[in-house]
Amino acid sequence: MHVKSGLQRAVSAASLLGSLLAVVIALLWVIVYRDRIAIVEGLLVLASVAVALTRPKLGARALDGFDALLGRIARKPQCSVWLVGILSLTGRAALLPIFPAPTPRTHDEFSYLLAGQTFASGKVTNPTHRLWMHFESFHIDQKPTYMSMYPPVQGLFLALGIILSGNAWIGVWLSAGLMCAGICWALQGWLPPRWALLGGLLVALRLGILSYFANSYWGGAPAALGGALVIGALPRIKRSCRVRDSVLMGLGLALLANTRPYEGFLIGASATLAVITWTRGWPGRILILRLILPLGAITVLTAGAMAYYDARVFGKPWILPYQLNRATYAVAPLLPWKPLAAAPKYNHKVMRDFYLGWELDDYKSARSIAGRFEQTVWKMISFWQFFVGPALTLPFLILAGICGDRNVRFLLICGGILIGALAAGIFFNPHYAAPGTALFFILLVQSMRRLRLWRWQGNKTGMFLVRSILPISIVMLFAVACAPKVFAKPWPEYSWYYFMPGQTPRSRILDRLNKMAGQHLVIVRYGANHNPFNEWVYNDPDIDHAKVVWAREMTSEQNDRLIIYFGGWNIWLAEPDCNPPRLTEMHGKTALGEGSR
Repeated sequence: MHVKSGLQRAVSAASLLGSLLAVVIALLWVIVYRDRIAIVEGLLVLASVAVALTRPKLGARALDGFDALLGRIARKPQCSVWLVGILSLTGRAALLPIFPAPTPRTHDEFSYLLAGQTFASGKVTNPTHRLWMHFESFHIDQKPTYMSMYPPVQGLFLALGIILSGNAWIGVWLSAGLMCAGICWALQGWLPPRWALLGGLLVALRLGILSYFANSYWGGAPAALGGALVIGALPRIKRSCRVRDSVLMGLGLALLANTRPYEGFLIGASATLAVITWTRGWPGRILILRLILPLGAITVLTAGAMAYYDARVFGKPWILPYQLNRATYAVAPLLPWKPLAAAPKYNHKVMRDFYLGWELDDYKSARSIAGRFEQTVWKMISFWQFFVGPALTLPFLILAGICGDRNVRFLLICGGILIGALAAGIFFNPHYAAPGTALFFILLVQSMRRLRLWRWQGNKTGMFLVRSILPISIVMLFAVACAPKVFAKPWPEYSWYYFMPGQTPRSRILDRLNKMAGQHLVIVRYGANHNPFNEWVYNDPDIDHAKVVWAREMTSEQNDRLIIYFGGWNIWLAEPDCNPPRLTEMHGKTALGEGSR
């Protein structure tokens, strides 16, 4: 008993120390980088703390009425789930005049869009083009087939958007709504109904409307939905083991395997061990009919579909997404203790600069103590920016206080495993942690429940602090909607607010060429100091029948062969590194500047 209580105290102390360290680092980041959103949100939190300490009964009648309303809605769990999902969808749709459908900007987004367009056309993959070297690009395989290197689920959502409306972002929008509804359902399995609804509303406001899970083509929402189905099914299986819950858990595992396989495996393995532990001693007939058969059937179907997809796209059923592309282009491994691979022969300088420059530098940094510390700090800041922020920081500090709670002990262990795995890797973005989104919000709301009990000089100070979180989130959403230029950022930073205003130079040129007659071949010439993240060479699945084709400039002989192949097309030279980026029609015709009409 003493050993157990001592262990709990040690875990609580470590959790508190980690939470305090993350907050201190985050506050330093806010001061140094002067993030306007974080500063305004932080000021609102400080104001709520001041009011909680001096006037904790302020607005109590209105807040009591809101609590009662939440309670009435929460009595109908399905209504709560629908409400949260619809809030996400309608909230983002209402902001379309201010924040229109996003423009793709990053390597990953274009890769996922290629998958979405391919699936929308009724194909699984595309044949390798005869002149594929001109079309090589990041995170895209050219051999044995031409396709995105990523797992297929995000591409399937984008394809759904294209089929329904002609716009791939509609698929992102739908996935964000499903994510919020799924997380609310997961919260209901672990928390009292009113608290589950409150957590679901926070998910919709913080992640479902203006985060990059809902506002880019990178994904994140499908993986978060998969994690929510797995985490939400666990307590239901423990209580009653219905076939429906086993099916939902199986669907969640399938989503995780086809969105974030590495992190999803950790969540899935932890959940599987928990189910095995909790169901020991149950009658065999119930286990087989209600758990093993439904989960087994979905697992077999998923494994068969994955093997078929991998065989069609990557050549062999046992070659998983990422593997072939990393083996073809990458030198740095994903984990710092692994050795470097032999450098391949790169056909283009920009790709060599990316894999032997940016990626290799990060790998070398991760192998030094100072570099590893710097990367860990940066990961903590990124995680805090996206999942926590000033509005949720106070409950985050209470996390240490729930370590002794048996109801969430499994979640704490599972979360610790996931965080450790993310810390071990070299590269990180918040959507890497997407499978654990539901897990994080369950722990957050449980911390809010503990914070609510805090009293200061006999006053219900904690209650006021907890009640202020939702209004602060709403106020911040209205603030960025009313003054988007004030909070606009020159480059994506992955907080709860992610929106890059306007189009990119590439997208403006693409729009103009799409409005002109004929088909267009754009040969891209980069400058000597080109930034590899400013990539222009991405194409539709069917290159030969596309309206606009982007190709890399190579040798004169190769360029001539390219131009002859696309005979009869309008030929252009794009120079992204000119200021402003320049588009020139070749063969002596008039020049068309990037800003021209």
